[in-house]
Amino acid sequence: LYPEFTFYDLEGKVATSETLDRSKSTFIMQFDPYCDHCNDQAETIAKSAEQFQDVQFVFITFIPEPDAIQSFRDKHFKDTGLDVHFFQDLDFQFETYFGYTESALSIYLYKSGKRQPKFFGKEVPAETLLNYL
Repeated sequence: LYPEFTFYDLEGKVATSETLDRSKSTFIMQFDPYCDHCNDQAETIAKSAEQFQDVQFVFITFIPEPDAIQSFRDKHFKDTGLDVHFFQDLDFQFETYFGYTESALSIYLYKSGKRQPKFFGKEVPAETLLNYL
């Protein structure tokens, strides 16, 4: 499953991987709330929310702007009923936990019960995500 990690919630409190449900398939995305590709990916997920009810979503950003993150969250996920978590990477540790990629958009899918994630370095259609999960 995904690595142990420590980031911060939107109130600046420490948030760890222990707050997540390890029995669920997990979508982890490094994102920027101002990034068009990130917004498009979030919208893709939101439009297929009914099909993703058994998945937990984790969005991690190095942008230290809780208001921008909350706006992103509310814009895409407010009424979806999805299990969505937002963390801030204020210490720039994402690469330490998940590895370095040259992609501006980094998505890791952890299928329940599998150790190796599926990596995507670009936007992914909902069908592709669902086929893997």
